[in-house]
Amino acid sequence: MRNWIPEQSQFYHFNDTETLLDQISQLRFQGEIILIKGARKFKLERFFEDYSASRHDAILEIDLKAIEHNLQFYKSIIKADTKIMAVVKAASYGSGHYEIARLMEFKSVDYLAVAYPDEGILLREKGIRLPVLVMNCGIGNFLILKENSLEPEIYCMEQCQDLEKILELTEPTDIHLKIDTGMHRLGFGPDDIGLLCRWLQKNGSKLKVKSIFTHLSASDQKAFDEFTAQQLSEFGLICENIQQTLGYKVLIHSLSSSGIARWPDAQADMVRIGIGLYGLDSSAEIREQMEASHCLKAKISQIKSLQQGDTVSYNRSYQCERDMQIAIISVGYADGLPRNAGMNGFRVLVSGIECPILGIVCMDMCMIDISEVKDAHIGMSVEIFGKNRPVQQLALAVQTIPYEILCGISPRIKRIFLRD
Repeated sequence: MRNWIPEQSQFYHFNDTETLLDQISQLRFQGEIILIKGARKFKLERFFEDYSASRHDAILEIDLKAIEHNLQFYKSIIKADTKIMAVVKAASYGSGHYEIARLMEFKSVDYLAVAYPDEGILLREKGIRLPVLVMNCGIGNFLILKENSLEPEIYCMEQCQDLEKILELTEPTDIHLKIDTGMHRLGFGPDDIGLLCRWLQKNGSKLKVKSIFTHLSASDQKAFDEFTAQQLSEFGLICENIQQTLGYKVLIHSLSSSGIARWPDAQADMVRIGIGLYGLDSSAEIREQMEASHCLKAKISQIKSLQQGDTVSYNRSYQCERDMQIAIISVGYADGLPRNAGMNGFRVLVSGIECPILGIVCMDMCMIDISEVKDAHIGMSVEIFGKNRPVQQLALAVQTIPYEILCGISPRIKRIFLRD
């Protein structure tokens, strides 16, 4: 490991975390790069909380070992020759702009997918070399995608016409075809396939179709299994038609995280795994096999004693029904905790005890009832969600889905990546 550490570096060794935290305070660091190495059992994230350049008390811990476990579980239930596309759009569902993509490359997934060109360009700037599908490149971005070895999703004839302008200027371009089989989002509809095939015949020598794919509207919902089956059937016929036109076989994929377990016969050549990497697959069939990877934590900033009848937060939105002790904690709706979480009865964990959020969540903080927490003190850790408090509970309380909660975690919340 020392091969890439500058010779002038100083090394410090500590037998345990408490000694580290005690003695490190006697040292003064400014503008330094600090490498901390030790087994997971030492909980070295406590050092990062104190010495990080970001001074926000709220942090998002991301357990890379759990993500690896979830990826391995999916590998165990798909066919040996089925490829994996890891969907890392929206900063990997709020996890980090490139860290999860780098992990996926290390774990030898076959493809990455992002939503927009900027996301793919950032991955290239970070040195990630896996093939990257850009699912909504729009119009006018094909040259910059080509310059960054990014592969566009083509979903309408207007895109085809725009792409045709650069086909003469570059070597053959890799593309992916999106088919709309009922989601009614991006994609060629059944009535567009004839025109698409004629365009492919005209321009086939200037491009390479890497895959054809569709998105299933409700593959995790048993009530809509008949509709899902119709989507898959229609998609299969369209793929046959396009491949006959091309004269070669391409990768076929239709399943995302929620459909992999429920529709094993539709795994085809590749599956797409996004939210499932974080242990949040909506399929009941495999939910118990997954591990939660995200933990949002805040700290107690102040403690107050209130009397019966006192009110808390904006609009006096909570009134004390008894004398109580409350804590103001360092997370608010600007950090991604929904403003209505308290009004809908959501509780956080302090020292393993459930503590309800009181009233409306403020922009940068919120108030919680800590009357049952006997050892509460300023600086104490508060778990908003994590392994002991699933993010699904917060999503349920505010009537949304875990996707929205994770994607809504503010950039000002420091991401700390943990791995045994």
